[in-house]
Amino acid sequence: MKNLTATFSAIYRDEFANPSQRITATAIDPETDGFFAARERVDRNEEVVEVEILKGVQKHGEYALEILTLLSSPLTPNTIGNAPQVLSLKYLPEESSLAVIQASGEISMIRLQDDEEGPGGQSGGDVQVEVVGSVEEGVRAAEWSPDDEQVVLVTGDNQVMLMSRDFEVVYEAPLRTEEFGEDEMINVGWGSKKTQFHGSLGKTAAQQSSTTPSLLPLAPASDTGIPSITWRGDGLYFAISSLDPYSATSSRPGEKRRQVRVYARTPCALSATSEPIYGLQGACAGFGRVEDEVPAGSLIAWRPSGNLIAAVQKYGYEGGAEGQGGEEGRRDVIFLERNGLQHGSFQLREDERVRKAKTKEEWEVRGLGYNSSSEVLAIHISRSGTDVGTSRGPLEAKLQILTYTLASISVQLWTMNNYHYYLKCEFFPPASSAGDASPRFCSVKWHPEKKDIIYLAGAGFVQQKKIEWETVAGLLQMPNDTGTVAVVDGDQLLMTAFRGQNVPPPMSSYQIRLPSPPVHIATLPTRDSIVALFPSGEYQIWDLHTRIPKSGGRGGGKVAEPKLVQEGRFENGEQVAEYRQVAVDQEGQVFALVTLKGGEDAVLRQDGDLQVSEGPLGRIVSGIAQGVISIDMDGKVCVGGEKLDELPSFCFDIQVSRPSEDSSESLLFARDAHSTLYALQPSSDGAPYVVARDSTSMTVSSTYLIYTTTTHESKYAPLSVIRRLTNGEVVSEKEKTWESRRVERGSQIVTVVPSAMSLVLQMPRGNLESVNPRPLVLEVVKRDVLAGKYRKAFLTCRRHRIDLNILYDLDYRAFSENIASFVEQIPEVDYLNLFVSGLRQPANHQKLNSTCDALRVQLEARGLVKYVDTILTTHVCKNPPDLEAGLRVLLQLKASNPEIVENAIKYIIFLTNVNQLYDVALGMYDFKLVLMIAQYSQKDPKEYLPFLRELRELDKHYQKFRIDDYLERREKALESLKAGGEERFEAAIAYTAKYDLYKKALELWATESEEVKAIYDIYGDYLFDQREYYDAALAYLLGDKPHRAINAYEKAHAWRELFALASKQKIEGSELEDICDRVSEYLSSHSRHLEAAQIALDYQKNVDQAVHTLCRGSQFGEAFRLIALHSKESLIEKEVYPGLEDAHEQLVDVYDEMEGQLDKEVFRVAELLQKMVDDPESFFMIESEPAMENVDVMTEATTAVTGFTRYTVAQTAITGTSRTTAASRRKSRKKATGRKGTVDEFEYLLSSMGRLVTRVEEKTAEVSDLLPYLLTTSAEHRELGTELQEKVSSFRTKLQKCLEESWQRKEEVDVARRKAMGEEDLDASKEQWLKEQRRIHGQAAEVGSGEQTPQATGLAGVKPVISEWKAKSKFL
Repeated sequence: MKNLTATFSAIYRDEFANPSQRITATAIDPETDGFFAARERVDRNEEVVEVEILKGVQKHGEYALEILTLLSSPLTPNTIGNAPQVLSLKYLPEESSLAVIQASGEISMIRLQDDEEGPGGQSGGDVQVEVVGSVEEGVRAAEWSPDDEQVVLVTGDNQVMLMSRDFEVVYEAPLRTEEFGEDEMINVGWGSKKTQFHGSLGKTAAQQSSTTPSLLPLAPASDTGIPSITWRGDGLYFAISSLDPYSATSSRPGEKRRQVRVYARTPCALSATSEPIYGLQGACAGFGRVEDEVPAGSLIAWRPSGNLIAAVQKYGYEGGAEGQGGEEGRRDVIFLERNGLQHGSFQLREDERVRKAKTKEEWEVRGLGYNSSSEVLAIHISRSGTDVGTSRGPLEAKLQILTYTLASISVQLWTMNNYHYYLKCEFFPPASSAGDASPRFCSVKWHPEKKDIIYLAGAGFVQQKKIEWETVAGLLQMPNDTGTVAVVDGDQLLMTAFRGQNVPPPMSSYQIRLPSPPVHIATLPTRDSIVALFPSGEYQIWDLHTRIPKSGGRGGGKVAEPKLVQEGRFENGEQVAEYRQVAVDQEGQVFALVTLKGGEDAVLRQDGDLQVSEGPLGRIVSGIAQGVISIDMDGKVCVGGEKLDELPSFCFDIQVSRPSEDSSESLLFARDAHSTLYALQPSSDGAPYVVARDSTSMTVSSTYLIYTTTTHESKYAPLSVIRRLTNGEVVSEKEKTWESRRVERGSQIVTVVPSAMSLVLQMPRGNLESVNPRPLVLEVVKRDVLAGKYRKAFLTCRRHRIDLNILYDLDYRAFSENIASFVEQIPEVDYLNLFVSGLRQPANHQKLNSTCDALRVQLEARGLVKYVDTILTTHVCKNPPDLEAGLRVLLQLKASNPEIVENAIKYIIFLTNVNQLYDVALGMYDFKLVLMIAQYSQKDPKEYLPFLRELRELDKHYQKFRIDDYLERREKALESLKAGGEERFEAAIAYTAKYDLYKKALELWATESEEVKAIYDIYGDYLFDQREYYDAALAYLLGDKPHRAINAYEKAHAWRELFALASKQKIEGSELEDICDRVSEYLSSHSRHLEAAQIALDYQKNVDQAVHTLCRGSQFGEAFRLIALHSKESLIEKEVYPGLEDAHEQLVDVYDEMEGQLDKEVFRVAELLQKMVDDPESFFMIESEPAMENVDVMTEATTAVTGFTRYTVAQTAITGTSRTTAASRRKSRKKATGRKGTVDEFEYLLSSMGRLVTRVEEKTAEVSDLLPYLLTTSAEHRELGTELQEKVSSFRTKLQKCLEESWQRKEEVDVARRKAMGEEDLDASKEQWLKEQRRIHGQAAEVGSGEQTPQATGLAGVKPVISEWKAKSKFL
């Protein structure tokens, strides 16, 4: 669905060219895109041919042809008539030289000087010409291989000669041979007459020979016999087309025919010969003009991709191709496979034009050539008619008719898609300022590497043209968008309106016949029209009148009724050399991109106004307001000759977004040759914003920029976001994440039809696909919902599977106000059921329930019977479902309309779980309704009938109890037992205990004291079993069970409440003593010695026991107080002295243990440091793959959540963190213990020393509490205190010294580790180790923190510090 459009065009002229001279060969420099040309002049008096070697240069902004050197050679027999002398002109980049092969057999090398800038630049210095060889017999054809390594010659004596780059002969053999070649196929007779079945005629029929001998093909009389050579793109094969005579034994002795021979390059040998082809044509003579007497190019061209060889077939003469009547002037382009068999063809259209014109004009094909991508076939055509002329016909029915007489020579560009060949455009020679009335092409050549550049040479000029693919699609605003796409195919436009139908190419919705193939076509920005520009400067505007299909209407009728509404010619056309592009602005003025005769590019308005550009222009498009937008080679964007903005590079693919409300909001999108997509806002000063760097095609709708990418996705960028980006505003990453959709590999956008919510894509093979992207669909749905067109929006959502919640969720207030209109627009019950059943609002159930209630009100007012299904749906779809209300509707219908109840029951069973519905009906205590539900379900009567019969035999309240208990409605079942009277109380007590319904039971029997006590009693038993002893004691007290409460208090260790209740219950004697002993023993075992002593003193009156308990707990102060209070001084020696000695001994043992641990750790640290010196690799575990130490086997992967629209349910994220947490903790603890003999053990020992500091501080506090009593009790105890204080002080000093030394050695270990492991590995390992230690020890210090907080003690990463012992006794 694309057309070829000429962008840049440079015309290199030679003002002093002689009309008798002609350019016969060109050579391209692939690096600079420059060219060289060979121009010949034949002097028949002197019998010499003068050859001028030209180069295209640019001087002072003008393109010109400059002569490099002059060659001359004598005329030879190989020069037929006015045949070219230069058969091959090749530029060799590596040698910076030109290879010239002439018909005389002379081979020359033209060495270009190093100081030259190459083709297309300023010249300087002379060139050196060297004749490197000569072919004595002369040369008839020559062609270089694509890799410039070899050249094929056909000599004057019809020898095939393959030469190397240095012109050494590699292969030589006769051209004409009767052999087929090495790839000759083996014929086993399949399909021949001898192997066919002949029925009753028998086998003799197979042996009979045909009485009518078949005629052999002949070459046309105009064939000059010049051979043609072509190479395959990979250079492995080449083909030669030659004119060969028949043998004397053939049916046409002495006659000649064309054959194509295919040769393999390595090793060089004949591979295959073409089958007999009627009318196969070679280079033909002209029509009497000097410049037409010889061919301009080869009539054989091998497609670079390698699958086909193109040739020309002629009709209408004896021995030529046969067709239907009236095809005497027909020419076909046929295709041959490498094995010589014909494979397809297409017909050229010149004979059709001649027949319609009713003239006897002759025409011939003068050359064929493929571009480097094999997409475009250039066909050089010569005609016997006159030059370009234009005449105007009369007005017929307000339609102006233009008639054209084509130039005598043109170049047609053909492409193939979907097995159809399109004539995309036709190039004519540019007009000359010198008044040359007959400019003609003499040579046509494609760029060897760039697929979009072609070189057209004439008598005094060489034109370099660049072409681009363009999709011509109408992009009108909604709702007038028709999606019309125009495809050029010769003199007709293939029009397809994608809003109404998707017609696959090469077919189309309708066609528009034009007077001749247009130069360019474009759509109008404001109406459904198209403009066509012709080579003569004429233009036509057609109004298409495309029929827009009505929503819900049937098809039929004409797709469009195109009418020609305007035609004209550009004024000031005498200054124009050629027309390239056309565009129409917002006001309907027609503009053309032209090349002036002086070589400048300009934008020409229909009234003749010229806007000459400073540099080469490559593109014009319809502007935002008045005028058109033009873009030059450097990316400068201009409107009306004034610079608007500048792009980083030239962009041919241009789209303009034109909002209908505000033109200042317009956006310009441009895509360059490197797939970079830019966006700019002409009204702002911001730089172009890069939207994407991988775009392959694009289009613009009313709200989205749509583009495809090299990753085979179509993306949809909101224009509102892009406007903010182009204005330099801050946009979040979420907003810059466009919606995307996967497309087929290689798909490209044809057009977008926003009203039809469709995006049309073309696949690489040519077929079309229309998709409905979600953003476009949602945009149309949003527009319809906000406009109150609920039916249209509903049908769109239903067709495209969009969540119907958008109908009420988009604007809930408006929907609530227009809910009556909603029901009027969508009266169908099925549609309403679909809508209601799809409602969901997990965040706000009230919104959902209100919508269902409002809908039900409207439907009940319009008829319960008609909308019963939808009414039931509104009940079922509430959150939570109101099934009981739905069943009440069934009861209501059963009373008024029993005939529809059956279908209604089946429907509600369909909506919900039948078992749940059965339970709800049973919970309504209506057995008729239960039977009605059960009968229409799949339940087995044996399952429910016995149960229902059993229920019917029970009394009312117990019946309800059984039903509620069956439905597991425990509290309602208990209420039914309460309603059953006193005789059901025992059952209620058992039911309460069974299902833990104590709170509900207390609520129901709150006014009945005896029943409440019984409930508290069983409640207390329940709490006691649950080990909630304190609450159980309270329940026993409320249930008047004090003795059981005393037991519960004792279990709860609430000794104050226990003894208070025991006193109240008059418990004395041994029972009280037992209670005191048990409670005191428990408190003492849990270090609650003060409370145990209080019980012994208050309830047992035992001062000795109290003092003993206090001394066991080191509560010597309280012990001395009781001794003094009760005058029990004898207890000092009996209880206090032994207690002080025991406490002293325990603390001394603890400090001895800690000192022994410290000595062992210090000794082990010294051993590890020595091992670090002796074996650092083992110590630092360098070979143990430390990178794998903290890697879990299970990967904590997270499934990404994909966000679509808010109406699309996304997947749930699942993490694997919980699977590995326990394993990670086990590994961390294992590493924290330290691997023996490694740096891990060293760090573990340092960490152990840090933990020792914490223990020392705790025990020092205990020593500080004990020392005053050792000081004041006796002299002996004073000595014990002195000993203890000195031991503690010395150990604290020793520990501090060891810590200082160990941390100093730790710094040495860190330095050694940096050398052994590297700086980065050490930092990472240290950080990880610290994190693990903090997790193990519950620390929260920051990694790398400069401050050492008290919480950081105990870590090997932070040095522990022993605080000053401020509570040290001053008297010891």
